[in-house]
Amino acid sequence: MTIGEKIRLVRGDRTLSEFAKVLGTVHQNIQRYETGTKPQPEFFEAARKRLGLNVNWFFDDKAEMYEKDAPGEIIDRYGKNFRRVSELAMADCGLPAAQWERSEKDFIIVDGLRHYKFVFAVKAVGDSMKPYIEKNDHVVCAEVPFENIKDHTAVLLQWKSGPGTTEASVKLFQRQKTNSENIVVYSVNTKYHPEEVPLSRVHKIYKVVKIIRDVA
Repeated sequence: MTIGEKIRLVRGDRTLSEFAKVLGTVHQNIQRYETGTKPQPEFFEAARKRLGLNVNWFFDDKAEMYEKDAPGEIIDRYGKNFRRVSELAMADCGLPAAQWERSEKDFIIVDGLRHYKFVFAVKAVGDSMKPYIEKNDHVVCAEVPFENIKDHTAVLLQWKSGPGTTEASVKLFQRQKTNSENIVVYSVNTKYHPEEVPLSRVHKIYKVVKIIRDVA
């Protein structure tokens, strides 16, 4: 089944508007997702939180539809501390990308991270975080309360944008001591200048918890 078909299955007899309300979005988004547009990460987050769905099920027909403990054969293969993390998108390490790009594959296996409730991966593009994050690195992000994220930590920021779009970028950040409504985002690569931005512009902040680099 495609992701769109699975969303339609979950929606059942509910109207697009009714289902969208449950997930905290608009019916136009649900309609696009059911007809082939890949959902943005916040859709999968809402499906997990509000409906108890296993995010991996959307990408893998063999996965359980609802969240549950890992089956024994997976534990035997990867150990007790593995995490199967869905790759939801590509995120820019430079200027914010106007859209979440379609991912090239569905999931990666990551050791540890079992204590995080919502974890996903994005593939890095751009050069603003080199050499800390290189192009095509997998940047593993987790939902962590903002107050628990320390200054000068790498984060994935989702910026508020137009209808049906979400800008996203990976940056370091620092709170403003004199103005709690603003943060400063900056890059490792010094050709990108720091920028002070109001938190009101930010849709969501995820903590970067692991960087995975394929070595040829």
